[in-house]
Amino acid sequence: MALMKDQLQVSYTDDAVQQKVEGKIVLQIVVCSNGRVSDITVDEPLPFGLTERAIQEIRKARFQPALLGTQPVSVITKQTFACAQQVCTTISP
Repeated sequence: MALMKDQLQVSYTDDAVQQKVEGKIVLQIVVCSNGRVSDITVDEPLPFGLTERAIQEIRKARFQPALLGTQPVSVITKQTFACAQQVCTTISP
């Protein structure tokens, strides 16, 4: 399993603050053998620009790649952001 090196936080957009949006964003991502994210699919979005902000942050994230034996390999995984109190934070799978 690929592991995220650092927890991510995404600040709310002004519209999301005004609408008091809470919930979760689930992204399906491909983590390459070099620890970078290559493909992102939205499984569960949130409105008012929160999903877009989560995508921007996950693109910058670095992962410890999954291993097959001793060789790093690309994997498909899901990353969840829990959104409340005007911040979205990654949570462990």
